Amino acid sequence: MGVLFVCPRRLVRAASNELLVQYVNQTRARVYSEFQLVANFQWVAYHEGQRDEFRRLLSQRSFNGIRAVYSDRQQHNPNARSLLAAVPNADIEVIANAL
Repeated sequence: MGVLFVCPRRLVRAASNELLVQYVNQTRARVYSEFQLVANFQWVAYHEGQRDEFRRLLSQRSFNGIRAVYSDRQQHNPNARSLLAAVPNADIEVIANAL
């Protein structure tokens, strides 16, 4: 008996908006709890010396720049590298302002 593969895009297209919102909220919560977004962001800011760069980019409202620096400094950590893609700019602003 073979393994059934369902294309993820088909699953998303078939899901209701309510279900999609539920998954987005669950994913966002996991980014903070299970994957420790704030701790990983702080690690890049302080261990990798990027605090001032984050603050500079934030002053320019360059959230793509912040995401790029974070991702570059987390290349060694596949569990953390793309975490900022899961949160809105407003969340990144709050995290960066708390540094």
